[in-house]
Amino acid sequence: MVSNDSRPPDSSIAEDETVHFEWDQNGRPSASIVDAVATVTDSEISEMPPLHEVVDPDALNRILDPSVDSADRDDTRAHVSFQYHGVQVRADPDGIDVRPLDDADVQ
Repeated sequence: MVSNDSRPPDSSIAEDETVHFEWDQNGRPSASIVDAVATVTDSEISEMPPLHEVVDPDALNRILDPSVDSADRDDTRAHVSFQYHGVQVRADPDGIDVRPLDDADVQ
């Protein structure tokens, strides 16, 4: 599970609010992203589309694994950004940012 450091767990997200989640040091980045999106969208994970339909989970895990020392990374500022389950996701070694899509985001 990821930890949300910017709002109470039972509050709803505003249309333009970005919610930041810290990485779960014991989990895989791809699972943490799915957990974060489920939390923000108030969805059951079992009802969400598989993450692999929008991005390669294995690649996410290799790029964003929080257990890898930043000195061992090729690029410590690597990030990924994609749309998933009605939100914009941006993830980097510092955590996950999730915000609702707006008209400019729709691809």
